Amino acid sequence: MPKLVKLKPNQQAPLFEMIDVSGKNIRLADYEGKKVLLCFFRYAGCPWCNLAIHRLSVEYPKFKKLGLEIITFVQSKPENIEKYIYGNNVPMPPFPIIADPERKIYDLYGVTDSYMAAIPSLRHVPDWLWNIVGGKYKQGKVDGSLGLVPAQFMIGSNNTELYKIYYGVDYFDHLAMSEILEFAQFGQA
Repeated sequence: MPKLVKLKPNQQAPLFEMIDVSGKNIRLADYEGKKVLLCFFRYAGCPWCNLAIHRLSVEYPKFKKLGLEIITFVQSKPENIEKYIYGNNVPMPPFPIIADPERKIYDLYGVTDSYMAAIPSLRHVPDWLWNIVGGKYKQGKVDGSLGLVPAQFMIGSNNTELYKIYYGVDYFDHLAMSEILEFAQFGQA
């Protein structure tokens, strides 16, 4: 498999068309005129990813009022997304979640695996254990690569310019909510 190229700010956002878990056709081109946050998560049973999706779901009404749309990708089969993400999250995620087990869009955006990311992920082990033992987001079925590192992309309202690209450094690494809010308010972070 050829090495994937990571995207850079000010590049054109690669267009895509996929069906989300609810059966809705999602085309990036249909979001023209809106700011978009694309989130690429690991797999549906990942407790860290479920927590990140929960946080986005809670903040979504605020983001939506500011004109920010969110589209998420999970490298799992739809039935596992239904079970682990829709089955565990209150509020329910109000944004599209796209199952991409073949990682077609992950590849398009240069989202890759890194087993070296396990090393910095060790600092999150207490959170992971808390989730497994007493928390809401327990470890579920692994139906994707354990080594996939999350990534997020902020796309401007013309759907062509990538304002900010964030390739995580560990398995729990996501943009801070404050950065997402700043992008929603001002169009850039």
